[in-house]
Amino acid sequence: MEGLFDDEYEWINEILNLGDYSIKLRALEPDAGQIDVCLSQVRWNAAMPMIDHVKSNYIEKDNASATEGKVGLELGSGTGALGIFIMKYAKFAEFYLSDFDAKSVKLIKDNILLNDLKISEKQDVLPLDWGKPEVCETLKDKRDQFDFICGSDIIYSAQATKDLATSIAYFLKNDGECYLANHVIRVNKLETQFEKECAEKGLEVTFEGFVDDEQKIKLHKIVKKSL
Repeated sequence: MEGLFDDEYEWINEILNLGDYSIKLRALEPDAGQIDVCLSQVRWNAAMPMIDHVKSNYIEKDNASATEGKVGLELGSGTGALGIFIMKYAKFAEFYLSDFDAKSVKLIKDNILLNDLKISEKQDVLPLDWGKPEVCETLKDKRDQFDFICGSDIIYSAQATKDLATSIAYFLKNDGECYLANHVIRVNKLETQFEKECAEKGLEVTFEGFVDDEQKIKLHKIVKKSL
């Protein structure tokens, strides 16, 4: 692969295994100096617990048909770990990964190819500004059309909580579900504000519990309030 990986940063090659399931991934080494300038190109802590949650609830055994005919979206895809796992093993009719950072969009596309998956009109990676979801050319006509939205470690700043709530409210179906997994280091400081931002946009947030054994990764479910 050319371009993105041929720079001054240190990259790692991973095979992420969860039982019978696995994906290949290239990401930046989580070194402090690199994190400062390439936040979205590091695989963060919540990704694997969120992948495991998706595997258990949307892919394995009795849940294998849960995504058939549905439309899904990952916000803040970063390296693409979560979204690529979904793309590879779930049965969404349409699934999109997204990120604000152009370098991350390129990284995700390279990681998709690394897993022998194809990018198409209904399976794509898109640049997305959470605060301006209507600007995304591919997704602007998909307002209120997503059955499933997900993200991992994407609640990290005050401004991000406001913009994130904007995108969720814009894209989520009236009966759709959004699941976000976040490390307590970040989410505990912003949880109340995120709930407030969501409430102002007609969304209801529920804490679903922890999705890791050490109880460091919180899972929240977001739905549109009933009229």
